[in-house]
Amino acid sequence: MKKLSSDIGYMPVEEALKTCESHFNKKIKIPYKLPSIAFTHQLGRCNHTYGINNDFEVELINENIPKNHYIIRVRPSEHRITFTQEQIDKKYKISNGTYALYVTNRAPVHNFLVFERDGWQYMLSIDKRISDRIPPKVLIEIADSFL
Repeated sequence: MKKLSSDIGYMPVEEALKTCESHFNKKIKIPYKLPSIAFTHQLGRCNHTYGINNDFEVELINENIPKNHYIIRVRPSEHRITFTQEQIDKKYKISNGTYALYVTNRAPVHNFLVFERDGWQYMLSIDKRISDRIPPKVLIEIADSFL
């Protein structure tokens, strides 16, 4: 796992965070709460060679339970991913006064909660196979958990 993940740019989360903060020349905060499922690995990656697709990524996985898969992607708001009305299942008001979009039909294996904060677009992604255990309410609690 270690060799494969480092070959595609994954590193310890703190190291990837520092790399991305340096690249974007701006502090990146991530929610401190996590889904209440077991993970065996926490990996980070700073995707900074793709222009407007640059982002910071945190991936939590469980090598023994593949459906325990959670991803946080953070990109500058000016390069946000947009969604059509048809793609948005529901809008939720979150604690910073903005709205989070819950999207289930954009990707075949993940559901997303997408929101903006401090000039960043956040995408919290959970494997569809555990979306009954990690419903939108839990993702909203995570979205509200910034220090």
